Amino acid sequence: MRRFVTALIVLAFAASACSTAGSPDRFVPVVGRLPSIAGTTLDGTPITPAATQGKVVLVNFWNPDCPPCRDEMSVLQAAWDRYRTQGLEVVGIVYVGGGWPDDPSAARAFLEREGVTYPTIVDRTSTWARQLDIAGIPTTVVVDRTGDVRYRLLGRVATGDADRVMAELAGIGSG
Repeated sequence: MRRFVTALIVLAFAASACSTAGSPDRFVPVVGRLPSIAGTTLDGTPITPAATQGKVVLVNFWNPDCPPCRDEMSVLQAAWDRYRTQGLEVVGIVYVGGGWPDDPSAARAFLEREGVTYPTIVDRTSTWARQLDIAGIPTTVVVDRTGDVRYRLLGRVATGDADRVMAELAGIGSG
């Protein structure tokens, strides 16, 4: 029964992806563990692995020079505002691989201008990108409360994606 429900949810994700991004494979089931994410965020506060323990986590790889990445920030902020007290953590990771610039000042200025308040850290050595098999941006990795990576979202996060993730992984209704 659980496999059937999971298959239906994956199909719902794929159907929603078609209407928002034009690609039926935006949500790709993956297997693995969330690597330890620690360091100093762009606003100067520390982030430790404890920030993600026991939570559903959206790890969003982005860069301020990426227009689709900038477009999804308000959706991610809204999801964090709505669900952070119910066990959702959003972690932004500035992606500097693949020729994207390493410009923390530009990233910080963008986040401040857009009112993005969830923790964001720079992946200067592409360590987390390699560990999570990130080939390009925007990409968001969905992690369950046990630290298991469940999905990789290819392309922009759309309105409603976090609702579906929280319904599946945290048992929280989207209504």
